[in-house]
Amino acid sequence: GTIGWREVGDLSMFPDVQSLAERVSEACPESGPKKVARMLWQFCATMRPGDIVFAKRGRSGVYGWGIVIGDYEYHEQRTPHPYVRSIEWKNVEEVNMPTTLLLPMQTLTQMDTNHQFLCEMKSAYDAVPGLEDLDCDEEEIEVIEVEDVDLPPETDLAESTERLIEAIEAKGYIFQPWQIATYITALRTKPF
Repeated sequence: GTIGWREVGDLSMFPDVQSLAERVSEACPESGPKKVARMLWQFCATMRPGDIVFAKRGRSGVYGWGIVIGDYEYHEQRTPHPYVRSIEWKNVEEVNMPTTLLLPMQTLTQMDTNHQFLCEMKSAYDAVPGLEDLDCDEEEIEVIEVEDVDLPPETDLAESTERLIEAIEAKGYIFQPWQIATYITALRTKPF
């Protein structure tokens, strides 16, 4: 598996996600550096051999699944994706997501808490490790309380909105960013 953002340089040179975010901000200032840095950090430092990965096709499908078998590697000459992880692909059958499940736009997203997605993968692919005991019979409905999204009191609105969108997506709910922005605007402008 590979990932881009080559302008950042070798990811293993950064001691933590904060220093990586500073570099992303310098190399790709228009990209949302904190979000990109978290994604790159997951690829370089969090992902481990033995992890299960699903290769997504945009926001509406999956190309297949595999198991990470290699550590992070940086190949400066490799274009356009210099960051590499060896993956043993177990199934490369394409699967379309239901219209009620849009995958995140971000290139790399941890999906281990997205119950709806995991149930789709369980029904589409046989023998995915870790999904055997997943209970997909009951519809999981959960109300997201405001307390579930822990925002510092003085956070900029763009970063707060980004974190809120990520928290909602992690719960498996699908809202377009404009819908969330409209909701936030309504909350900020209407007295209660």
